[in-house]
Amino acid sequence: LPDGRPMKIVVETAGEDTEQTDVLELIADSWAKLGIKLYSRPSQREMFRSRIYAGECMMSVWSGYENGVPTADMSPEEFAPTGQDQLQWPKWGQHHQTRGKVGEAPDLPEAKELMAQYRAWRAASDTAGRRAVWRRMLAIHADRVFTIGVVAGVPQPVVVSRRLRNVPEAGVYNWEPGAHFGIHRPDTFWLAGGRAGAK
Repeated sequence: LPDGRPMKIVVETAGEDTEQTDVLELIADSWAKLGIKLYSRPSQREMFRSRIYAGECMMSVWSGYENGVPTADMSPEEFAPTGQDQLQWPKWGQHHQTRGKVGEAPDLPEAKELMAQYRAWRAASDTAGRRAVWRRMLAIHADRVFTIGVVAGVPQPVVVSRRLRNVPEAGVYNWEPGAHFGIHRPDTFWLAGGRAGAK
């Protein structure tokens, strides 16, 4: 740090599995080469969330964005401080969710602009206007790096009966859009053969 102290970062996790701590160990090895000491602090999920919502965490690790295939017409809500469950800015999200009753108003100019852009997206009357908002919001995120993505594009194997038809060989597996399978229209899947036990 500028005053000569070593840089130490504590990253909090829910501690429910070793996956996050394993990834943090790999990151800690890389950051150590830069002189940054990274420590992980696992805790129970409720304690983890309580500390984050209270603004007591320096940094935390959790799953990434829910939107796997963003388009101009999909809400950019995740990219603005709109909810306390967005762990990079819980106090600002609380402020938005409660209309100023709790939390803190964003004080960072870029966060204020993200909120203004989100409102502009909601007011936009056409796809071109919404696309411009998305581009600006993504540019702000690229410049400011509010979150650090560490793992992406991990294949999610899905076991399917040989009788089940119309299931895609490969697809998108993310909450948005379609709540994982919904984007693939499971109402169009069907079972081949009428006999029980047929393969």
